[in-house]
Amino acid sequence: MPGGGAEIFAERVRKKIARAKVSAEGWLEIHRTAHELGIPTNATMLYGT
Repeated sequence: MPGGGAEIFAERVRKKIARAKVSAEGWLEIHRTAHELGIPTNATMLYGT
């Protein structure tokens, strides 16, 4: 499943840099569901923000 950029899970920082993206909990739920269905996922990490 492409598009795994979660950026960062710290809500204080997410509100500043990724306001329009799904919440951390929403991101985790989407990936949990994909894994339960046998769909592999990926995630990118953003450092230095």
